Amino acid sequence: MKELINNITEGKEVTIRNKKYTVISKTFYVTDINKLKYVKIVLSEHKILVISDTDNYICIGDVIKDIDPGTYDKDNFIYNNKRYKKTTKDYQKVENIEIGDSTNTEGELWYIDYESEDGENIISLTIDSKADCLLDIINIDDIVI
Repeated sequence: MKELINNITEGKEVTIRNKKYTVISKTFYVTDINKLKYVKIVLSEHKILVISDTDNYICIGDVIKDIDPGTYDKDNFIYNNKRYKKTTKDYQKVENIEIGDSTNTEGELWYIDYESEDGENIISLTIDSKADCLLDIINIDDIVI
């Protein structure tokens, strides 16, 4: 994972599941409660790539705007005909902005992650609804740099 993270540089073209994107920003985060470390990479076409060395997972997805605010902090909910279960509630802090600037990052915020029952997706909700994301869990083999 570290090699993949290190090879993602400014303006670099990244192919994910046979689709090409350009790197816009790269921000490293750490969480308060669970001490997780991960990097969020903003790509062209408004895609977000999340790589967690701590949890050993990779996700790609989009910001979503249609989550009912009543969903926040529920133990589970249904979205697009899939059931999601709460897995994490934590506070993220910016550790380092390597590419881009603060306008390309979420910054510090509370978030809640939900994983789909089929294990294919994660919905990450921010308490202030600034950057709710629907993410597909992918494999390192899905990425070509």
